[in-house]
Amino acid sequence: MFSQTTKIPAKVYRSTDKDAPKLDAVAGSLKTLLKACLVTGYGADDSRKEPAGWAMPFENDVSAVFRSQSPESTKFCLQINNENDNYAVLGAYQRMSNLNTGTSYFGYTDIGQNHFAYAGTGSGGSTGKWLLVACERAFWLAILDTNSTSLVLFFGDARPLAPADNTACVFVHSNYSRATNWDTGSLKNPMLAQAWQGSGALMADLGGNYYSNSNLAPYPDPIHGGFIAHEVFVMEKQTYRAVLPNLLSSMNNLRTAMPTWSILKLDGDDADYLLLDISDGGGNNHLLNLSYFEYN
Repeated sequence: MFSQTTKIPAKVYRSTDKDAPKLDAVAGSLKTLLKACLVTGYGADDSRKEPAGWAMPFENDVSAVFRSQSPESTKFCLQINNENDNYAVLGAYQRMSNLNTGTSYFGYTDIGQNHFAYAGTGSGGSTGKWLLVACERAFWLAILDTNSTSLVLFFGDARPLAPADNTACVFVHSNYSRATNWDTGSLKNPMLAQAWQGSGALMADLGGNYYSNSNLAPYPDPIHGGFIAHEVFVMEKQTYRAVLPNLLSSMNNLRTAMPTWSILKLDGDDADYLLLDISDGGGNNHLLNLSYFEYN
């Protein structure tokens, strides 16, 4: 099942960087942020942040299409329609011919589920604090709210478990239901660009890695004295299809032990991990790798 992998250094962009774009309740704000991090970079001289190396084949003032340029990537497309102040409508396609036209759509069939409410005052309210970690093949965007939970968006290549699987592109975010005002919610089931058996796009599972606060073990763990984190698997029906890059899940309740967005280290790994709580109810503990992406 598992093959040798290569670590690709990650680039990290933060709202606290000099000249970083602001994430405000303004039309086009999310589009501008993604463009700056993925395509153009921002800042100058010693504070310059180079882009992650993505293409933006189509755009207007408030909307855009983003696509990896890596020769190893699926090169599938993420559509950002950011005409509204608090939220963008996201879409995912295997190919796009202009800003609004694409083929082999694999966003959520209920268009409301594609809402990504990146700003506003609902359910705690957004702080405007964000972090984006990317390589040429994928990116994670995390946005912090006043309750210390985080809204996240992932788009790009997963790490397939079958060497011949060349359509394992994933689109997933944590916006609650159809919310158009800030609400972190929890991770949805991811959309995969194509079923392995060739039946088109599908909604997959995340391997049962999400548990309520009441089911989490304490930290430090009474058995081994620390905590254990594990990879998040994308499943097609009952079959393990791929690994969701850069995100680990823990069964230990880290949120009550240390501040969210703390930087953690794991035994035997020199990477920096950002502690995230991706849940309204608290207790869902995730670690986002800020140092590298890993691919076959």
